[in-house]
Amino acid sequence: MTKRQRKRLWLASGVILLGLVILLIGWQHQTAVFAFLDQWQNYRQYVLEIRHLGPYAFLVFGLLMIGVTLIPGAPTSAVALIIGACLGHWGGFVVNAIGLTIGNLLQVQLFARVRNHRSKKPDSRVYRALI
Repeated sequence: MTKRQRKRLWLASGVILLGLVILLIGWQHQTAVFAFLDQWQNYRQYVLEIRHLGPYAFLVFGLLMIGVTLIPGAPTSAVALIIGACLGHWGGFVVNAIGLTIGNLLQVQLFARVRNHRSKKPDSRVYRALI
């Protein structure tokens, strides 16, 4: 088994284990989960409760948008729609614009660091001895 295959195996095992843990937690707390899902039936009240959180809602949704933006291929538009529905037209617009901008700027910096790290040639005694 190659190193790459071992990494994939560990990743797949981790994802499966995480899914099982989430299912186990959901199974143990199914009454609370069902109560939460029943609360979604009255979504207008839920949205109003989120709006009453004030700046904390803006902060949490902004951090969520930044985090989603950092993941390549993540559905940022779906998150943006949820944020717009919860915070209203202008509040959602502001949070989405700021979150997307900061997330993209962080992503550019992250990719630049990765590119610079990969282009560096190793400089160690062992490397020089092998060459």
